Amino acid sequence: MSVMNIDLLKRLEPVASLAPEQLEYILMYSKIEKYAPGICLFRQGDEDFTMLYLLRGDVELSSENGADNSVISANPQENSASLH
Repeated sequence: MSVMNIDLLKRLEPVASLAPEQLEYILMYSKIEKYAPGICLFRQGDEDFTMLYLLRGDVELSSENGADNSVISANPQENSASLH
């Protein structure tokens, strides 16, 4: 899975409910990226206007102090998990 397309966007919440022309606009700014294990996607307190969706694999979320840790897994049968 390396090409972003309208059919893929229609599987993702909350963007699935948008009008076709809005999906086309989002598609222009969307991309699929693969990350190696251990890569930091964002840090606690980061300010960003990017929406990330987990399409495949697992992501570990942890707090800076290490007190809170959780793992999010993509589920191909459901809409992918939103991370940020």
